[in-house]
Amino acid sequence: MKYFKKFENIQIPELRKEGKYRGTRGPVSLDYAPFQTPLLTAFLEAGQELGYNLVDYNGEDQMGFSQIQGTLHQGYRMSSNKAYLHNRRIRNLHVSKNSMVQKILINKNTKQAVGVEFVKYGRRITVYARKEVILSAGAIGSAQLLMLSGIGPAKHLRRMDIDVIKNARVGDNLMDHIAYGGLTFMINMPVSITVFNMLDISQPYMRDFFLERKGPVTVSGGCEGIAFLDIDNPNKKYGLPNMELISLANSIYSMEATLDNFGLNQEFREKFKWLQGSYSWGVFPMILRPKSRGWLRLKSKDPSVKPEIIPNYMSHPDDVRVLVKGIRAAIKVSETKAMRNLGVKLLNKTVSQCEKYPFDSDEYWECNLRSVTLTIYHYSGTCKMGPVSDKTAVVDPTLKVIGIKGLRVSDASIMPEIPTGHTNIPTYMIAEKASDMIKQEWGYPID
Repeated sequence: MKYFKKFENIQIPELRKEGKYRGTRGPVSLDYAPFQTPLLTAFLEAGQELGYNLVDYNGEDQMGFSQIQGTLHQGYRMSSNKAYLHNRRIRNLHVSKNSMVQKILINKNTKQAVGVEFVKYGRRITVYARKEVILSAGAIGSAQLLMLSGIGPAKHLRRMDIDVIKNARVGDNLMDHIAYGGLTFMINMPVSITVFNMLDISQPYMRDFFLERKGPVTVSGGCEGIAFLDIDNPNKKYGLPNMELISLANSIYSMEATLDNFGLNQEFREKFKWLQGSYSWGVFPMILRPKSRGWLRLKSKDPSVKPEIIPNYMSHPDDVRVLVKGIRAAIKVSETKAMRNLGVKLLNKTVSQCEKYPFDSDEYWECNLRSVTLTIYHYSGTCKMGPVSDKTAVVDPTLKVIGIKGLRVSDASIMPEIPTGHTNIPTYMIAEKASDMIKQEWGYPID
């Protein structure tokens, strides 16, 4: 909590007064988008209709409905670069752009990390560390780099012709949040955001964004509303949720670029192309605490070759059960008076492979789940943190790689369990706490 509050600068006026859970002096600005569609208003009213509270889900209670709080500052994305680096003179930081790290240099005899080797414009460069090497390449990149450097599953590294420095469970425990992307509802009012409207020069939307930082372009990824539910105990209004509903400002089928982004095949494109430019609504039911685990392995010892990612989605049957219940919870939201007032109606078209199942059966929804499985890009867990006694742990509670001196990992890969929420802000927290631990170890002040 100390570190979450340390970096936060919440911009929502009523939450700035809340001193227990929210921070107001940090570099990372959080805010609501300055634009709302009537779909968001109806979604929030629907939650109340179903007996849920409107909550600050980053405060005391998580269960309930809310407008999404985004890393935004005056309508613009607040990236980590903008929060921590932009327009700041940091004397002890040098960033080398267009550079690809090849491996971490480790003394085999002393098991000490001594530097890194990287390639820039075709030139191989070595940089040595006086104190530590800190790896922050994410759940995919950090695991790949450790294995390329000789830290990982010994049998696998030998197959890749890589000298084994430390046998470790690097690349295991891969976790992610997934959502069903095909849940689409038609509406009979022009209340959703369409690309055609936003790009229409007769409309004020682009002018509003560039001159006044407002309008529909400020909506984070087209996601407006959010709900946290315990779908196994729907009457429970407090506690730990297991399902998140993300309310969109349209559906994924309304824009061709979205189909490209999610990699949907030709059948989807043909079957749903009539929806492009239409007014519709979509909801992503997202599982918060998946039990399935995947893994990551090298395809080659060549650093330029992308690793093999086996996400293993829905390999645990309970994940399917929870997601099916989440779909039905979203449909229940659509059936409230608040949503019906906008003419919301479920579009129950599906792809050919799912047509053999009765509509709304568990088998029907499982088939659809496996057809339109969306990653939320919350990859985590591949360099698991744990006590030294835990044989599955890669780093210890100070984020030091177990068995290697002078090497830490600080990113989402160290998460032993995926958070019940999104991973962006928790990763900032990890970085802030790691920063203090490193400074304390080397005798620097942390105030």
